[in-house]
Amino acid sequence: MQVFVYEHVTGGGFAGREFPRSLEQEGQAMLQAFVTDLADVPGISVVTLPERLRGDESMLAFDRLSRVSDGVVLIAPELDGCLKALAFRVLSVGGRLLGSSNEVIALTSDKLELPRLLRQLKISSVEAEPFVAGRDPSFGYPAVVKPRWGSGSTETCLVRSHCELPVPTRECIATPYVAGLSASLLCIAGPRGILPLRSGEQLLSVDGGFRYKGGRLPLPPRLEARARRLALRAVNSISGLLGFVGVDMILDVDARDEPKDCIVEINPRLTTSYVGLRALSTTNLAEHWLRTIHGEFPAPPLWRSGSVKFQPDGALEHSETAP
Repeated sequence: MQVFVYEHVTGGGFAGREFPRSLEQEGQAMLQAFVTDLADVPGISVVTLPERLRGDESMLAFDRLSRVSDGVVLIAPELDGCLKALAFRVLSVGGRLLGSSNEVIALTSDKLELPRLLRQLKISSVEAEPFVAGRDPSFGYPAVVKPRWGSGSTETCLVRSHCELPVPTRECIATPYVAGLSASLLCIAGPRGILPLRSGEQLLSVDGGFRYKGGRLPLPPRLEARARRLALRAVNSISGLLGFVGVDMILDVDARDEPKDCIVEINPRLTTSYVGLRALSTTNLAEHWLRTIHGEFPAPPLWRSGSVKFQPDGALEHSETAP
């Protein structure tokens, strides 16, 4: 089985365009980690794009490999609808997506409509409303302003007063600022169920820009149980998810009785946390992914003791101490 793994940033998809350089670091780390694991699965041949390709040349090669491969894995940001457009392109040339459809990608990538859907389903999520330049958010301050179709911390900022309102270059949303622990959980969705992997803390900058600085896995047991419960409710509520699904959330660590944990985003793709998860796993996560998406019952991986801290470029620090 030949699998074409395409990472958009390192594959030349942003050639000639401005983009956050952090996306290149994360893209390279995810591509290298996943391709290494997938190539170790018996019977799998992995192909990627040569890094020297750029622009139109890159997309022509993308079309050809999508068409002749047995399956395509997309690693791309949701920024400006990029991931959705690539999924549509794979299908338009007769390729087979090994991931969520472009319809599901469109839903989960929309940071205005997804919270509305989750709240209708009684799943706790951070509320969102359209951001209008110069207009105060209806819920007041502090607020967070970010692109409606964004990725990472691109054009994301904390706004403490009317004087700090930005003038964005993209369509944006505003959400209340919610204090708590930024956490994420990567799942594998398949026809016979959802396989949750380990949850971890997201390390973000404290300068108001929420720059992603990596993560730490796993969470303490009590918090991990809450993160898993909330993430599975959200992922199970959206039909059509397939393959890797990352769920970002905020955990209410100060609550005594009823914690107000909430979903921030759902990413229908591989996330950077994979580089930390594979270091914590004693089994091949790419093989778990492949078996799960092809209809096998999602058997849980085996995990090492201790913890792992990882950076956006894939650098790792191991600790024998559990959280």
